[in-house]
Amino acid sequence: MANLLKRCGIWLLAATVALIIIAAPLRLNAAPLSYSNLLKNGNFCAHSIAQEERRLGIPHKLLHALAIKESGRWIKEDRANITWPWTVNAGGTGRHFNNRQNAIQHVRKLQKEGQKNIDIGCMQINLHYHPNAFKTIEAGFDPATNVAYAAKFLSALKENHGTWKLAVRYYHSANQTKSGPYQNKVFQIWKAALGNGNTGAAISDAQNRKTYSPTAPKGYTKHAAKRTYGKFLAELKKKFPHRFGTSKKSGTPNSAHRAANLLAVWPPRGYAAQRRAENLARAWSFSKRSRLRR
Repeated sequence: MANLLKRCGIWLLAATVALIIIAAPLRLNAAPLSYSNLLKNGNFCAHSIAQEERRLGIPHKLLHALAIKESGRWIKEDRANITWPWTVNAGGTGRHFNNRQNAIQHVRKLQKEGQKNIDIGCMQINLHYHPNAFKTIEAGFDPATNVAYAAKFLSALKENHGTWKLAVRYYHSANQTKSGPYQNKVFQIWKAALGNGNTGAAISDAQNRKTYSPTAPKGYTKHAAKRTYGKFLAELKKKFPHRFGTSKKSGTPNSAHRAANLLAVWPPRGYAAQRRAENLARAWSFSKRSRLRR
């Protein structure tokens, strides 16, 4: 009897070990799928992005395309690129973490090591250039908070530079060598996300909206929305003078930006305006040649 019980116990142990071995890979494989389904169902970044696009009158799927460029994570099982809320990029090296706490711990570790150039969250907000964006690191990894700040920043850039194309460029960098290819990639993603690739229709639709928020009072127009950017724009101009058409060192107007403004109302109103435009264009041309020789 004792031998029988012993043999049964051995068989039971073997069966238990076999079940654990079989079940383990199933659990590992299920993890990315559960994340994928959760994110695709409108949670985390995607939900907040769609909400901010409607609230601020950003063209449909443009903020989504920018987010994919910034924090997109490829889910192999679904063959889909999804905006990832727990993304950290430091010094050009990006990492996707499987949970918020690990991402926060990584940022704190980087800060202790003296790293300042750190991008976090759905929209990869830089903690050095946007020190007042979030009250805490934890808040920066909250999708709604992260996306709301990015949407406000992008909208402010649009108000200042006049087009969504330039807004996307300056969201990334004031360096045209870097921002040009970046904007091209974002617009490529945007066209694919729209399906028909008609970005012009999406922009027109956003421009024709009467209000920027479903909760806004009647008569709340684009002009009222623009006024709300006043203080925010003023703060940004102090922090990012080069992104708003001024020289970072002197604070004097950028010649290319001023020439573009003058040429936008061509023909000029008078001889003096024409000469200013010509001189600014010439100065910009010489400065460009100088940069190319370096």
